[in-house]
Amino acid sequence: MSTRPYRGPTCRHRRLPGGGRLRTARSTRHAHRHARTRTPHATAHGSIRRTHRVRHRSGHRALSAHARELGPRSTAGDSVTRQAGAIRRLCGSRPEGHACSPCEPSTDPRGRCASVSDSPTPDVPAVLVDEFLGFLGTTRGYSPNTVRAYATDMRIYLDWTERAGHDPILLNHRALRAYLAEMSEARYSKRTIARRMASLRSFFAYLTERGIVDSDPAAVLLSPRLPSRLPKVVAPDLLRALLDTPEATTDVGVRDRAILELLYATGARVSEITALDLADVDIAHAQIKVTGKGDKQRILPLYPVAVDRLRAYLGPAREGLKADRGSSAVFLSVRGNRMSSDAVRRMLKGHLDTVGGALSLSPHALRHTFATHLLDAGADLRTVQELLGHVALSTTQIYTHVGKRRLSEVHRDAHPRA
Repeated sequence: MSTRPYRGPTCRHRRLPGGGRLRTARSTRHAHRHARTRTPHATAHGSIRRTHRVRHRSGHRALSAHARELGPRSTAGDSVTRQAGAIRRLCGSRPEGHACSPCEPSTDPRGRCASVSDSPTPDVPAVLVDEFLGFLGTTRGYSPNTVRAYATDMRIYLDWTERAGHDPILLNHRALRAYLAEMSEARYSKRTIARRMASLRSFFAYLTERGIVDSDPAAVLLSPRLPSRLPKVVAPDLLRALLDTPEATTDVGVRDRAILELLYATGARVSEITALDLADVDIAHAQIKVTGKGDKQRILPLYPVAVDRLRAYLGPAREGLKADRGSSAVFLSVRGNRMSSDAVRRMLKGHLDTVGGALSLSPHALRHTFATHLLDAGADLRTVQELLGHVALSTTQIYTHVGKRRLSEVHRDAHPRA
C-alpha cells in the first residue's frame, strides 16, 4: 500500500486533481436543483445570497457526473502526490492490467468508474492494521506472542470504532477518550486499559511516520496510573519441594526435573527454554544459548545440579519421547513434538498441586526468584541485567526487590551507628 494520506472510507471530503472537492450524490442533486435558480434571495438579515453555477475547468470536461460537480478550491498548493492519489481513489481498486482513466465517460448510473461498480472496496483500516502487525514482527523483531497481543488489541479497537461510528484512522483524541471511558465503565483493569492504549500509540505513531495521517490523536492521551506491585517469589521450602517433585524413574518425570531446574538455574523465560535446540546445549562447558526478545542471543551458565539433570534427560529419557520423529528440540512432548510454553505452564501447575503450592504461580515466578536470590547473595545489578537479557537497567529493577531480612542486614552492616 502506498503512503499517501488516508482520507477516510467515503469520498465526501476527498480532493480531485485541479482543485475542488468530490461531492456525494445527495450534494450533487442539491447543487443541480439550486443552480437553475438565478434569482437572488434575501435573507432574514437583508443581505443577498447568490447561488453560483459551478465553473468547469477545461481539463475535466469528460469526467463522470461526480467528478464534474467541482467546487472552488478551498486551499491552494495541494501536493502532487495527494492529487495523483485522488485520481486513484476516485477509480478505486482495479484488476491487474485494467487501464481506466478518470477522464473516461462513465456508464454507471451513479457516475462512478465502471470497475468500482463491480469490485468491492478494500477495507483500508484492516489493511493498515495488517501492515502494522507485519512491521512489528519483521522490522521491530517482536515475538509472536507480542504481535498476537497487539492483534487482539487492534481487533477490539476496530470493533469499537465500527460500533461507535468512528473512522478508525481519522478520529480525534476526543473519540479516543470516549474509548477509554467505555473501557473504564466496563470495569476493565487498569493494566488492560494501559496495554490497549500502548497498542494504539504504537499504531498511530506508525501511521504518522509513514505520512498516512497528519497528526497523532493518541499522543496526547495519558494511560491510567498503574499500582506498583512486587513480583511473586517462590518460598525456599516450596522451591525445594517443587524441584524434587517430578519422578526420576519415568521419561516425563526426568524431563520435568530438567525443565524446572533450568528455569530456576538460568532465569530464562519459558519461551526461551522451549525454543532450545540440541545445538544450543553445551554440556562440556556447562552452558546453554538462548534466543530472547528481538532475536537477541545470550549465553547462560549452569551450576552442577542443573548440568546433571539436563544430562540425565538428554540420554535415554529423551530417546523414549522422540518417537522416531527426528526433532531437534531439546524438550519434547509425549508425542515427540516440541513442547510449547502452555504445556510447561500446565506441567508446573500439576506439580504445584502435588506439593500443595499456590496454583497462581507461573514459570515466570521462577525467573523472579532467580533474580531475587542472586541480589540477596550480593550479585550486582548489571550482572543480573545481562543474565535476564534486559536492554534497560530500569526493567531489571522491577525484578530486584529485596526482602526485609536483606534490608536489615544491609542497614546493620552499613550504618555507622547500627
